[in-house]
Amino acid sequence: MAGGFIGIVYEPSAGSTIENITTFNSPGTFNAQSVEQTVADIFILAGGGGGNPGGGDAGGGGGGGGFRQLSGQTLPGSAATITVGGGGSVSTPGSASLFDAGGPTPLSSAGGGRGGGPGSGPGGASTFAGGSGGGGGGNSTNNLGGTGNTPPVSPSQGNPGGRGNSGPTNSGGGGGGGGAVGANAPASGGGAGGAGASNDYGSPSASPSGTLFGGGGGGATHRGPNGIGGPGGGSPAPGVAASNTGGGGGGGPESASGGGGGSGKVIVRETALNFVSNTSGVWPTAQVYEAVKGNNWVN
Repeated sequence: MAGGFIGIVYEPSAGSTIENITTFNSPGTFNAQSVEQTVADIFILAGGGGGNPGGGDAGGGGGGGGFRQLSGQTLPGSAATITVGGGGSVSTPGSASLFDAGGPTPLSSAGGGRGGGPGSGPGGASTFAGGSGGGGGGNSTNNLGGTGNTPPVSPSQGNPGGRGNSGPTNSGGGGGGGGAVGANAPASGGGAGGAGASNDYGSPSASPSGTLFGGGGGGATHRGPNGIGGPGGGSPAPGVAASNTGGGGGGGPESASGGGGGSGKVIVRETALNFVSNTSGVWPTAQVYEAVKGNNWVN
């Protein structure tokens, strides 16, 4: 049976932390409120994609930024670097958001796909892919919207964009959102952006906010009404999505420009914690021997 030494006897003390919510609307550094706080819930929202210009017909709406709620994540013992993805400018995808604790694979969400232009064809499924995909451009039902949840994660971070249509309105599809697919362009006009998804990390758990984020941008039309933006930050065509919503920008009608996407957001929610510190210790004989030999043992 291995022997051991009882160390200095301390009087144990109880401690606690409160629920703490840290919101990043721009890049920054996260530090846990206590060394005992080792787990947190992390919300990562990427920037939304920009809508496409009309190009003589109509552009598709930008896809919402990738939406991820990650519960029970292990916190690092040191500071974590936060990247908040920017919204894409006109016809540009949004940028990724990251929680980087220094490990090999940071936690991340992908930027929303850019809206498609006229004549983009079936290749739009990959060209306009993103956290949520951008909508296909007008002038053809073969103008597909981008695939969502790209790259793939589980649970899914977003949805695909809708396809465009041909005559009589030559309209673009709506961008995909965090909570719903972007609508295909109907015969009457532009497709609506997909709805965003709900997040309650922005308020204490006793009174959650349930705010929607990552809505898709509305598709534009050549003849008819433009598509509405998806609830949760998506902009109606051809508008610009609001900052820190992760919404997709609206597509541009005819010769007009499309709208830019909204920037993302990162929220870290540390749950309340009770702990005991200052406890006494017991050390194995071999460990004590090595410490004494190295003049590192304190009585």
